[in-house]
Amino acid sequence: MAHTLLFAGGIGITPMLSMAYALEAAGASWELHYCGRTADRLAFTDELTRFGARAQLHVDTGDKDQLLDINHVLATAAADRHLYACGPNGFMDFIVKSAENNNWHPACVHLERFGAELNTDGAPFTVVAQKPGKTFEVQPGETISQKLEENGIAVQVSCQSGVCGTCLTRVVDGMPDHRDLVQTDIEKASNAQITVCCSRSKTKKLVLDV
Repeated sequence: MAHTLLFAGGIGITPMLSMAYALEAAGASWELHYCGRTADRLAFTDELTRFGARAQLHVDTGDKDQLLDINHVLATAAADRHLYACGPNGFMDFIVKSAENNNWHPACVHLERFGAELNTDGAPFTVVAQKPGKTFEVQPGETISQKLEENGIAVQVSCQSGVCGTCLTRVVDGMPDHRDLVQTDIEKASNAQITVCCSRSKTKKLVLDV
């Protein structure tokens, strides 16, 4: 059965919370593990209670029975099970190494890095919003998501730096210049989707399914 594991460390709860809402709305199978040093440093704890047992809190200074047993959580490594982790680099390294030790395939392990520097340099290019048939130019220093909004085209955007995947949009034609940290190398090579908040285009025209 398809199942998603979300791991958040400290401030990394922000994109993981958005994913939790999306998974819950889709009726998917999922669970969230939120780790922190002390309880008073955890954010959104009241909001997380609405998810019941799906959202579990793990505090370093708490009782031993609530600490994260990573090997138990990752014991089942199936092709239809994916994990997403966001937090300090040390925390993510711990999750990735634990996944490797439990025989998880790298394609099933996704890192949501926060604090990425947005780079909007590059040549201008044309974006075509296929559904309304609108065409507009994206200049250096501008983002696709900004131009979509200016043209009245709604696209969900969260982190605005390519780390959460909220704005992933299907590419109909053209080759994206991927600048996100959410897609795997295999996903980027397929050029099937683009993060419109930060990525640009390698081709002069990019047609999007919006």
